[in-house]
Amino acid sequence: MQDKPACELWNDGNAILGIMNETGQLATVAPGRNTSDSPWITATEAWRFSAFQGTTVEAYNTTYTLCDTGNGGFEIFNLDLIIPDVIGNQSNVTATFHETFLDANNNLSPLATPYMNTSNPQTIYARVEDAGGLYATSEVTLSVINCIDNDNDGVDTAAEDVNGDGNLNNDDTDNDGIPNYLDSDDDDDHVDTALEITGIGAGATGAYIFIDTDGDGIENYLDNDDDGDGALSAQEDSNENGTPLDDDINNNNIPDFLDPEVVVVVIVVLDTEDVLQTELQLFPNPVSNILTISGIQSASEILVEMYTVNGQKVLARSLDCANGTAGLNMEQLDNGLYFLRISDGNNTVTKKIIKK
Repeated sequence: MQDKPACELWNDGNAILGIMNETGQLATVAPGRNTSDSPWITATEAWRFSAFQGTTVEAYNTTYTLCDTGNGGFEIFNLDLIIPDVIGNQSNVTATFHETFLDANNNLSPLATPYMNTSNPQTIYARVEDAGGLYATSEVTLSVINCIDNDNDGVDTAAEDVNGDGNLNNDDTDNDGIPNYLDSDDDDDHVDTALEITGIGAGATGAYIFIDTDGDGIENYLDNDDDGDGALSAQEDSNENGTPLDDDINNNNIPDFLDPEVVVVVIVVLDTEDVLQTELQLFPNPVSNILTISGIQSASEILVEMYTVNGQKVLARSLDCANGTAGLNMEQLDNGLYFLRISDGNNTVTKKIIKK
């Protein structure tokens, strides 16, 4: 293709560059040359299409974001850092980076790393290739931002680089596709980060403080099990209103998601027609004598078995739960950590229980 201007007055600028089968039902389009990319322009461009041989190579788009350290939007990027992002889980492939798509396509002028961006943001191109010469290309966006508090969650953007590699885009604690520096709920526990560092669980200080309810070394705003009871904080929402903030089963003025004495787990019970989601609640935990098991809707009787950390069974009995609640007397057990196995005949769940 010698010259292809935008031509917006013809077909609204829509154009395709590719190949089509003889029936007109299947087509392969060159990257960036579909109607969805229109209007696009090019000059002196050619493409070579070859038959599929049963092997594919993928190249994945990614974004690499650094904090501006005072250089006017220009920073040094370690391109080796994002190779895992562009190759995914493929093996026996190599990745190179290029300033233009044509260079990536023709394997010309690979960029040396470290690399300083020439504009902000800047798009460069990755080329992923296997030993047989099969390759794919993708776009890499290099971005330099003013690191204040970009998601207004009370945590400075620079501090949201949890893995410490400088790239803000590969820190996504809850794997929801939103990097922490743009995510108002970093751990997806349905409690906003701003509240977890200044409000509930932090004494309502109004300012950022380090708070780690369960002492596991993970701050609450990054911990999806804040009280370390084995139940996800988001699931400790007994009233099912979308937030665990107002759930306090044992009425001790501590929300269940911050109270290790209350364990709320979700059991999936298979019914004849559909799947029922039932909340199983265990409290208090730690327990001195009677452990209450409530929220049982799948059976009139359950089997409970208690094991030590060494795997020794120390208790086994059937409990009547016709009203959805059962009590387990643990008074005779020694103090310590146990694992409680609960079965309704169809489903089994194991939870950690502390006897004190």
